[in-house]
Amino acid sequence: MMVIALVLIFAMYFVSVYTRDSYYINLSPSLPYGLYKRSAPVNLKRGDIVIFIPPDYLKTFIYKRHWLPDGWPLMKQIGAMAGDTYCINKDQQFLINGKFVGPVYKVDNQGLPLPKIEGCRTVETGTILPVATHVLNSFDGRYFGTIPLNIIKGKAVPLYNF
Repeated sequence: MMVIALVLIFAMYFVSVYTRDSYYINLSPSLPYGLYKRSAPVNLKRGDIVIFIPPDYLKTFIYKRHWLPDGWPLMKQIGAMAGDTYCINKDQQFLINGKFVGPVYKVDNQGLPLPKIEGCRTVETGTILPVATHVLNSFDGRYFGTIPLNIIKGKAVPLYNF
């Protein structure tokens, strides 16, 4: 898998240098591994995959715990948009608009504590709730809530998944 990743990184660099488009490789289990092309973040809807640089308060978790290499963006699906409701119930279940999305854990796979959200919240205008349903233990909005639209760098369109 490492050889494939190195080939994709080289291909991503080569293509982006010569076409001036942006390509991203996903090596996080939150989404299918592969090569994604960035497009403009217009007409966003639930289910779209977005690319964003995590806010400073999340960088400690993501980069210090080595979930991603330093400076790499996060790629998550939009799970909820303005007006939608998300909840963490007393059974540590994550729900969006009353539908079960996944569990909420107290610690990560290293045994370190995760941020905690309790109760229900409504997604405010100008924000989205990023989620990952590809794996059960993804670090996403169930732990840190919404993100502002202005940090989204674009939509991610899968070109090649492995």
